[in-house]
Amino acid sequence: MVINYDDKEKHIITFKIENSLEVIEAIKNGIVRNTGIFTNMPWFDEIAEWIRPYIGKIDLGIDLNCSTGWPVLDPKEIPDLCQENGKYKTSSMNRALDNESNNYDHFNYEQIMKEYDAQIQKYIKKFDRLPDYIQ
Repeated sequence: MVINYDDKEKHIITFKIENSLEVIEAIKNGIVRNTGIFTNMPWFDEIAEWIRPYIGKIDLGIDLNCSTGWPVLDPKEIPDLCQENGKYKTSSMNRALDNESNNYDHFNYEQIMKEYDAQIQKYIKKFDRLPDYIQ
């Protein structure tokens, strides 16, 4: 049996760093064998070192994100995804931009793919391996 710790509030790289300790403890105790990591969070490097001893013992994937936190790329490279302060536009901001004139799809998919590629490359550089899954 594989238990995947996949709660948006408690991923390894999460919106709250303290929740990451819970996940690490569950991995140490053999309860969790599959989880994801956000490479765009500011504490990614710190948490990556916490998880490093378990690489190969668990499945570690990457959760791609372009609506919470800060981008991996310079916001000037992906301006359609970001607010003036450099953080991503929130989900509610994005929903508000969709309307009938843009067929309810305002996204710049080229910029999204560019940011997602940067997130994946950051994972590969940090762990020297491909993610076990991409979500």
